[in-house]
Amino acid sequence: MGGTNDLGWGQPPELIFENLIKVWRIALDTGAKVLALNVIECASSNGRLVQKRNALNAMISKHEEDRFYTFDLWSVIRYTGIDEETRERIWDDGLHLTKDGYSIMGKAVAARLFELLR
Repeated sequence: MGGTNDLGWGQPPELIFENLIKVWRIALDTGAKVLALNVIECASSNGRLVQKRNALNAMISKHEEDRFYTFDLWSVIRYTGIDEETRERIWDDGLHLTKDGYSIMGKAVAARLFELLR
């Protein structure tokens, strides 16, 4: 997962995506597989940030090449649309997750990795 801080610092999604491709390329060039995660929500929900995050996530999900896979983490870990008790349990400061939140992330990513290994 990459791009969260870049979005917060105002970087355009196109530039973030170009840089993600460079990082992915390092692994792909060795023959490795890449599992790219999209950017999850956070407490900051201003329209411009949401629009940029959605654009970046669309670029990630549409990217195709050999040994490149994606996982929609945004659908697993939400900030909006969940009850306050769940939010307090999985979100630490509105940007970072708690131990429980990272456990949910790890289990979801592991399940996707197991799918790819079959």
